[in-house]
Amino acid sequence: MSELCEQWRLLGQGEGAGIARADWDEVARYQEGKRDLQVRMTAAIDAIKQQAALEGVRDEEIRRRLRQLAAELIALEEENRERLQAQHQATVHQIDASHRASRNLRQMHTAYTSSKEPLWESYG
Repeated sequence: MSELCEQWRLLGQGEGAGIARADWDEVARYQEGKRDLQVRMTAAIDAIKQQAALEGVRDEEIRRRLRQLAAELIALEEENRERLQAQHQATVHQIDASHRASRNLRQMHTAYTSSKEPLWESYG
């Protein structure tokens, strides 16, 4: 199980790096890897529980160990969520700035263009 958790940790770190670079294709690849790994982790947890039951290990001991592993992975996921939220905010600010610039350009265009005929045509 620790090997699977290490793989998850590596995938999560790669995902975090992709988020930091705003490389969404890379982020998607890491997320796909985590989805695939999640199936394997669920199967491993079921196998651990079955083995523990056969060996007479207390269920609470297994849960405690699994909670520790889960807490580490959840912390990594939380870091990535925070990175993603920061990227989202930066993108929102960029979009707002683009909208303001576009609005300013339209206002400038309106101010410097006139619907009146040019003066030299009015003498004719």
